[in-house]
Amino acid sequence: MSKQVIERIVPQIRYTTQLPIQEVLRRLDAAINRAQGEGGKILELLASDAWQTGNRAAAEAQVQRLMGRSFGFFGELPHSAWLRRYLDQADLPETHVYTLGNPLFASEILRHGLHAGLYVPPRVAVVAEKGGATTVVYDLLAALVGGGEEQRRAAEEVDRKLEELVREVTGVHDEA
Repeated sequence: MSKQVIERIVPQIRYTTQLPIQEVLRRLDAAINRAQGEGGKILELLASDAWQTGNRAAAEAQVQRLMGRSFGFFGELPHSAWLRRYLDQADLPETHVYTLGNPLFASEILRHGLHAGLYVPPRVAVVAEKGGATTVVYDLLAALVGGGEEQRRAAEEVDRKLEELVREVTGVHDEA
């Protein structure tokens, strides 16, 4: 038996926009094709016989149809909805945590180490700020997954795509 402690410092990225939270959520939902439903449909497809019969190209094309432009919707946790009641704090800022991903991206990370499944698919928090602004927050995946050089490069590519998505939904395009 053994226990191993690995300490990491994980950079967190925050994009703040003057857009109201409902507009940011609307844009995010559209970009990740939320209307298609949760990522369970995608994972069911990947586990299906269609994938196993060697028709990988057709299955990948179907996955891409279910995805948004780069990521698909896997779930939402509306933390403020329950916390307002539980903590009896009506003024708690509106907060939503989205799990979003793309199994084709995830496979490139997970093939180099399944422990990265702790962080794949990634999550983003969307938080209403005072004065009507909205902040979208996420941790850099490449700093979380550890692993070797190939896994880090695959995670960096996901980080790049996630940044593109967040810039798109927030309208923030300058380098801060």
